[in-house]
Amino acid sequence: MRKIGIYSRVSTEEQAQVEEGSIKNQIESLQKYVKAENMKHDETWGELIEVYKDEGFSAKDLKRPAIGRLLNDIYRGKIDTVIFTEISRLSRSVKDWIDLRKFFDDNDASFIASRQNFDTLNAMGRAMLNFAIEFSQLEREMTAERVKASCYARASRGLWTGGQIPYGLERTDRPGYLRVNAAE
Repeated sequence: MRKIGIYSRVSTEEQAQVEEGSIKNQIESLQKYVKAENMKHDETWGELIEVYKDEGFSAKDLKRPAIGRLLNDIYRGKIDTVIFTEISRLSRSVKDWIDLRKFFDDNDASFIASRQNFDTLNAMGRAMLNFAIEFSQLEREMTAERVKASCYARASRGLWTGGQIPYGLERTDRPGYLRVNAAE
């Protein structure tokens, strides 16, 4: 019987603050997944041991508190299967995936992406996962390129590109425009 850990993540604090948002939806979906698998296998498929959630953390690297606890629990034998909704929840880095795969293999653990039907207990699941990881990283890199290009274009037109407003300036009614704050 599998010892299961559910992992969920959202990238921004704003997403994390939505009470009925993505984190809750991910967890409920994964709990239903475990329940359905147990129903198919006469309640012997797996036991949900722990829920891990990283709220407001990007998947660009593994510097997240819940992922650290999850990996420690795998190492200690507390869990042997990690379930998440899609691979982008765990990581969007090919290098991290290579490291994670080795760690999971070395610790006799597996992971399942419920929406993408990847289960690393079988050869097809492992092979398809490699393709999906490449596309996940590609999506992250393309998004970064689009944001960078947009910021460059806005800056070249003299518009504010976001972030903290510099001291001595303030917002105007027109998005992207700042004006001098004489009091500062």
